[in-house]
Amino acid sequence: VNFGVVVLTLYNINTSNSTFGLEPIDIINAYLTSICNSLNISGPTDLLECLRPNASAHVQFYGQVLDKAANIEPWNVLDLENFIATYVNNLPAETKQCLANSQDVLNMGVALGLADRDPQEIINTIEKNIKAHPFDVKNKIKLVDQEWDSGDYNSAGSNTVVLARQLVTP
Repeated sequence: VNFGVVVLTLYNINTSNSTFGLEPIDIINAYLTSICNSLNISGPTDLLECLRPNASAHVQFYGQVLDKAANIEPWNVLDLENFIATYVNNLPAETKQCLANSQDVLNMGVALGLADRDPQEIINTIEKNIKAHPFDVKNKIKLVDQEWDSGDYNSAGSNTVVLARQLVTP
């Protein structure tokens, strides 16, 4: 798993439910803007352009990730990782390249303290934190899922950052 997979996992969006009259790219923008604001960084800029060509698919995927994560047992994290990896592996090459070169992705990683860390160490930390606090993590995922389903993209974005910080902090 590379840094792009971690970021893509955190920043894809859901259309499996109502979009409250918004276009998928507007949902992505609202969600990512909330994440950037919560991380005290500017943006999003280039990340929006990476996700624009397939915005509907990205929105639908994130909804599936949230639904799966909200209902998964903590010891079945590998199922979720495999689901995400399959999606990422099937992204168009230009989307993967765009994400790999995204300044927004880099800024988010730096703000979360991921930039200078080994990817395997990040994965190990996430797994350790899930095992140490399985019900708290699951409840936070359910909260983000509920906020998303209700169209509260700002709260969903800021609570995604809260969850991400809890998961990646050693």
